[in-house]
Amino acid sequence: MNIKTSIKFINHASYIISYKEINLLVDPWFDGNAFNDGWSLLSPTYINDDIIKSLTHIWISHEHPDHFSIPDLIRIKKINKNVKILFQKTKDKRVYNFLINKSFEVIELNDLEEFKILSNFTIKIVKIPNIDSLSIIEVNNKIIINTNDCILNNQYLNKVQNLVNKCDILFTQFSYASWIGNPNEKNKREKASSDKLNQIKEQINSFKPSIVIPFASFIYFSHHENFYMNDSINKLDDIIKLIQNYSSKPIILYPGSTYTIDEKYEFNEINLKMYNKDFESIKSKKKITSQTIPEKKLINSSNFYINKIQKKNNLFIIFTIFYLSKIVKKIFKKDLFGFGDLKIYIIDLDIYFKFNLINGLYVSQSIDFDVAISSQSLDYIFNYEWGIGSLMINGRGYYKNEKSKWLFIRGFSLGLINSNGETLISKVFQKLFKKKTNIYDINDIEPSFISSNKKNF
Repeated sequence: MNIKTSIKFINHASYIISYKEINLLVDPWFDGNAFNDGWSLLSPTYINDDIIKSLTHIWISHEHPDHFSIPDLIRIKKINKNVKILFQKTKDKRVYNFLINKSFEVIELNDLEEFKILSNFTIKIVKIPNIDSLSIIEVNNKIIINTNDCILNNQYLNKVQNLVNKCDILFTQFSYASWIGNPNEKNKREKASSDKLNQIKEQINSFKPSIVIPFASFIYFSHHENFYMNDSINKLDDIIKLIQNYSSKPIILYPGSTYTIDEKYEFNEINLKMYNKDFESIKSKKKITSQTIPEKKLINSSNFYINKIQKKNNLFIIFTIFYLSKIVKKIFKKDLFGFGDLKIYIIDLDIYFKFNLINGLYVSQSIDFDVAISSQSLDYIFNYEWGIGSLMINGRGYYKNEKSKWLFIRGFSLGLINSNGETLISKVFQKLFKKKTNIYDINDIEPSFISSNKKNF
């Protein structure tokens, strides 16, 4: 008897691989918005209680909320108490401990470790800095590679190449997913879309998949502050042409559709038409709005943030770096560590502020700014350690230039460091050990999005 392997698409980056009695769910995000109301799902999710009851395993690639949706995981747990979660082994164990505290059974996977679900159903993960991981699943002699959001340089492309002798199916992200440019800088987003196409080309050239399934980009920027970011997202028709030009077969899976491996290949025009209709409908979607946060509450939230930062980090080092940065900037006109004054324009309050880790938030007499954002976005940054990480992704703001954006993100990067269970001192030692001079490389810091309560901050 020839037992088939099937892939049922749920939404965005989530699907179920079914073989024999195993139903492995990948990266659940079923409902609601992500990244502080910055993202919404493009199409309706296909999920129900019966499907959830049938699950045996869940693999989570990383803890961004569009792959690791806490409300949806809690929903799954209420319906299916026996499901097992597979997640990469990390030093801090923050995801592992969170899931254990929610009574999940968690199986930790080491980098490159092959975990056997069945005799002919295995999963191997490759950890990608800083918090991401990709999976190589072999089921019934078929290889499925899921690169999700991973940015793979030549080192990691070669690493994966050396692990597999073929690739039957490749799942890959197909459009940009971060804060790129101001409303009048469409050229930056067009470049980001082009870069994403080149990334797909590199993956196809490296892995030579028989089939490519575009996924992990079925969202739109849904807040009125970031809605402009939808103007250059990649079109599925262009992705299909690219895949075909590189001698692979594209498969488009709409939520609820199923692809059965080894069955005759037929391109599903209906799925493509439904997605094209959904993408076309973005322009008429109702935009999310946020309430205005009063000036007094913003200052209170700033004090809350400062107190937490100063409790978790060495206050003497913070003071030293702050004043050293001021001196260096005055003499050499350079920003050393990014602990100086950040100039913030709050759009809905029409107030210019300055902020630093010593004095907190205060009204500025200058009308200059590094970043213009809403009061709710700034309040979110103050109340959640990962807040600046959300803004980096959701794009709910405007920046004067790239340096201003960099200064703003770096100025709040201590919150990101603390969200990962690290401190300023531990980060400094890491950088010194790695012999890197820039201890505040913002590309080396990823937020943890676990706690949903700012009091757990």
